[in-house]
Amino acid sequence: MQLSRWVKKWIPTSLRALLKQLTNRDRMYSYSQFGEDSYLNAYFKGKTWEINKSTFLPKNGFYVDIGAYSPTECSNTYTFYKQGWHGINVDATPGVIGSFNLLRRRDTNLNLAVGNNSEDIVFYSWGTPCVFNTADPALAKDRSAMLGITAKESTVKCITLAELLDTYLPDNKKIDFLTIDVEGLDLDVLKSNDWSRYRPELIVAEVYADDINQLVNAELFQLMKEQSYECIAWLKPSIIFRDIRTISN
Repeated sequence: MQLSRWVKKWIPTSLRALLKQLTNRDRMYSYSQFGEDSYLNAYFKGKTWEINKSTFLPKNGFYVDIGAYSPTECSNTYTFYKQGWHGINVDATPGVIGSFNLLRRRDTNLNLAVGNNSEDIVFYSWGTPCVFNTADPALAKDRSAMLGITAKESTVKCITLAELLDTYLPDNKKIDFLTIDVEGLDLDVLKSNDWSRYRPELIVAEVYADDINQLVNAELFQLMKEQSYECIAWLKPSIIFRDIRTISN
């Protein structure tokens, strides 16, 4: 108690504020590319505040990350993993899952593609990892021209989202959020779900739109609307949708 009074007396207010900020265990660090994890973190903390006035993230949350890219960089899920959550990480880039197995041991980590069919596909990559990697052949052609480097082609097993969840989602496990970033094929992933059985509370997906009119008329946006999801955030290009049924739960 006396030490605390001494600190307050002799250390300038500005320095005390800085020390408090640096030692704040609840401080939020964003690992996402566009701040998606900051929004998600605030959303789920807001839910606990509404229930019991707690400012902590709910325990034992579950996520599914399609196109996970890296266990830490440009990750919408890493900050949740650090706070005790776990989930499923999927990426089609050959060799990248080794780093997930090393750094994300509580998670299920899979070297797969997810799309609208169940067959082997050609995957195009420029690095492990690389933000340009894609399973979209037209996009791969454009990116090879832009980069001046021909993509490395590999054969990767592809399954639907419904099949992925059938196989790897624990029984009776609620999906708190699903995040998708598969470079041009997010819509195919969403179309491959069984919405009657698997309804994540929040979904993050990318839509490239110049304005709100383009956004709401995009096929992906309309699909989510048809499945009773509403847009609650636009972190361009990422859109965050919420299952409307959660409002009344």
